[in-house]
Amino acid sequence: MLYLRPGQILYRKGVEDSFVYIILFGSLRLAEEQEDAELSTRHIFGKVNVGWTLGEEILFDKTKQARAEIAFAEDDCCMLGIEKD
Repeated sequence: MLYLRPGQILYRKGVEDSFVYIILFGSLRLAEEQEDAELSTRHIFGKVNVGWTLGEEILFDKTKQARAEIAFAEDDCCMLGIEKD
């Protein structure tokens, strides 16, 4: 079980892991993070709500997946993390 407070990051782009997350309560935002020398910005493109899964693409790949986006809590949330063997 994972608990996140608003704004806490579940994972960042490029991080490799082998977990599928099921959202038990709360919600997460998905975003692209763009950085330059002076400014870091996030382009939000998705939202994951209660009952949805996140990271299920790893179930169809034989290797660990590098995350393509940043995922962070929009509000208090709880997730069940299931690791692929």
